[in-house]
Amino acid sequence: MKRRQVCLSLLAAIVCSACAEPPAPQELITPAGSFQSDAKSLSAPREMFAVVITQHGCEHCELLRRNVLHPVIRRNELDPRIELREVSINADFTFRDFQGELISGQKFVGRYDIDITPTILFLDKAGTSLVEPLVGTGNVEFYSFYLDKKIEAAAKTLSTSR
Repeated sequence: MKRRQVCLSLLAAIVCSACAEPPAPQELITPAGSFQSDAKSLSAPREMFAVVITQHGCEHCELLRRNVLHPVIRRNELDPRIELREVSINADFTFRDFQGELISGQKFVGRYDIDITPTILFLDKAGTSLVEPLVGTGNVEFYSFYLDKKIEAAAKTLSTSR
């Protein structure tokens, strides 16, 4: 009888675990918190920021995350020279900029004249743009190629400005 109760308990646990909600997906791209603090802690080989500008409900933003950025991060193929952050332009998103000021995503993108999402900015430790941003998604199959080219150009700009 005791054995039967143990078996039924195990069966119930298995069934309940199968019906449970799946865990929320892990945040693969860190939302901006404090660029000022993050910039102070950057050290070789990380020397610049790639900032993904997004907004809620943006299908192209989700396409970029799902088909390009998340797979690159999961395969550990993100270029070691960049620190990846995400800034949402939605009204409820605030963070500290490179000077330590608490700002909204809207104000942040206004400084860089961004009006399309997704956009990726390539910034140095002071928040200065190193190259033209990567705007939109274009051809997703080639996006990683375009991203690599922008990172190379940003690294070159950074090395020549020293």
